Amino acid sequence: MPKKKKVTDKTKVTDLTVDEFKVLMSGLLQEAFLELKNASHVPTHNKETKPEVKDS
Repeated sequence: MPKKKKVTDKTKVTDLTVDEFKVLMSGLLQEAFLELKNASHVPTHNKETKPEVKDS
């Protein structure tokens, strides 16, 4: 049995299986959706703040 790989920021997409990729993407989509939902309720006072972009 291959040991289950831990998905980190350093993990390349090509290293993932299709199932792992689906799980990862659905997690990212849910996270983004929640952020959008939260952002729409909170007035944006500070226009300077940009979301962190992780370099791949």
